[in-house]
Amino acid sequence: MGTGTGNLAGKLLQHGADMTAIDQSREMLRRCRTKYPEMHVKLGNFLALPFADHSFDFVVSSFAFHHLSPDQQLLALQEMQRVLTSRGRIGLTDLMFVDATHRDSYIRQAETTGHEEQLRALRERHFPLLDELCGWLEQQGYVTKHVRHNELLYTLLAVPLR
Repeated sequence: MGTGTGNLAGKLLQHGADMTAIDQSREMLRRCRTKYPEMHVKLGNFLALPFADHSFDFVVSSFAFHHLSPDQQLLALQEMQRVLTSRGRIGLTDLMFVDATHRDSYIRQAETTGHEEQLRALRERHFPLLDELCGWLEQQGYVTKHVRHNELLYTLLAVPLR
């Protein structure tokens, strides 16, 4: 989801996965199709996936989730869950804050040090709160695990208990 030019989808495709790339930009999908002609591509977005219920075993997204507002992020998780099979998994890699305290501390530090670029990014994007994502997914019956790559970069994996 939010495949862009297909960098992550292409890596998974090269490892044998049957991939469908979804993006809301026709231009990004055109570039993806040029790079990976064997990949399925489909115009769509996080909030209205153009697929039937229970169509996929795995939904992944990298560096696109933060473009959604917090309310849209929860709707996107619901939409991901809708298109997943009962054993379907979710993988999200993005810039995230551990919780609201981490976000507030990060903002204060950026303000104190005068990092205008960081402050602009924080105003323009909605970096999710990891604790909220995990809490919602766990309420829906998933087990979550996350890997921290640096101060803000996380990969979140969700596997259903069913």
